[in-house]
Amino acid sequence: MQILCREKWAHRSTTPVTIDQIVNPDHGDCLEHSKGWDEFRIFVDKNYRGLVRQETNPTGIVSSLGVFCRMDIGLMFDTDGRPSYFVNEVERTPTMSMWLNTVEDTTVRVMLDTFARVLHTHLTSLNHPYIY
Repeated sequence: MQILCREKWAHRSTTPVTIDQIVNPDHGDCLEHSKGWDEFRIFVDKNYRGLVRQETNPTGIVSSLGVFCRMDIGLMFDTDGRPSYFVNEVERTPTMSMWLNTVEDTTVRVMLDTFARVLHTHLTSLNHPYIY
């Protein structure tokens, strides 16, 4: 992703660069998409593991982030046009805002109910839910 974005940004004076050219999944080949997903997953995994380690107490108290959390990841560009990810927000399981609203849409309601059942089944099948 970074090489593609840098090339586009380097020629921005002759060819305008819009955000949809950089993050649009309809553009680029499978290799570019694969590299972008890998870059994204590595960033998320590194930050997730770092947060869990940081919040895990040396006395044995383990962070609830290890059970389930939602990370809001953003994309920003520096003055030279180099893209980078940043963590905008992290919500842990009990306080996740996705559970707080009443869902009127039947399709979304079915999806949330299914997700809740799958998550419950997954967590109850774990020997130690805090090991990631």
